[in-house]
Amino acid sequence: MFNLNKFFEKIQGKWYSHQTIYFVSNKKVKNYRNIITLNTNYFKENKLNQYNPYDIIHEEFIDDTLFYSYTILNSNCIKILSKSSEDNINYIEYIYSINQNFRISITYLKDLQRCLAVSFNSYIRQPHCLN
Repeated sequence: MFNLNKFFEKIQGKWYSHQTIYFVSNKKVKNYRNIITLNTNYFKENKLNQYNPYDIIHEEFIDDTLFYSYTILNSNCIKILSKSSEDNINYIEYIYSINQNFRISITYLKDLQRCLAVSFNSYIRQPHCLN
């Protein structure tokens, strides 16, 4: 049985983030660097239970035009999907936890016809947060 608590524990803390976004239509590239802090308050406590791999957790936002889901692919990978029925935009992100101090993610932004952008992200835990 997969423990979602442990997965979220792995990604908590302060992280250096480097993001590269490629916009398909105009072939432009943007780079961003940030410091991100994730803690237990970021995640809904009632969702942090035991799940089998490939379980899906669905939650719908209040306005019913946007929803998201998590799909646990394995103990080191989670897929996040968000769909906007108003704009027909899909956000798909795969987060890979390489080890407790390094993770990467690949994100796709799509409409009904094509891929709009692709993002590659790396996250390194800040040194004073290392165990």
